Amino acid sequence: AEEIIFRGFLLNSSIGWGRYSRASGIIITSLAFAFMHTQYLFAVTFVYLFVFSSILCVVRMRSRGLMIPIILHILNNAWVIFGLLFSATE
Repeated sequence: AEEIIFRGFLLNSSIGWGRYSRASGIIITSLAFAFMHTQYLFAVTFVYLFVFSSILCVVRMRSRGLMIPIILHILNNAWVIFGLLFSATE
């Protein structure tokens, strides 16, 4: 659902806004994506989410579809979950 909202709707609607529309679309979309995940209180996480979203935006524009960004997003989430599972101490 996030990919449809951010890379499907928000990015597509913001890339037609002028000379620097692609860059501004990536920035707007990535800021919105990072701010949506404010439950993570660390600045480094915000930066990571912004960069990750920017990469997904570029992949979305180059692939002209949502399938690759969706797969990358799933892999990222799986990586984080597995990292949390295996780093947890009791």
